Amino acid sequence: LEQSSDHLELLKAVAAPIRKKRKVARQDMEEMILQLCQGTFLTHRQLEELLDRSTNTLRVNYLSKMLKIGQLELRYPDKPTHPNQGYRTINSIISNF
Repeated sequence: LEQSSDHLELLKAVAAPIRKKRKVARQDMEEMILQLCQGTFLTHRQLEELLDRSTNTLRVNYLSKMLKIGQLELRYPDKPTHPNQGYRTINSIISNF
């Protein structure tokens, strides 16, 4: 996604309630990540921008766990450190929204 894309602006609007708060309940953050990654791969940098959280915070506190329990999938599953790695909500999770 490019900085000026309409899709990115829409995602920013969706993420605004989380981005504006410093402290957010874990469940709320996880639900927002699942919503943002629904149907599209987002990089950790894109998620960092959308949620106004550091890449490290997202990776350590949320993304790793969500991958492990099967809520998210990787764009390049065989290359976890790929520079363009992305995260997407697994289809079975989407039906819970």
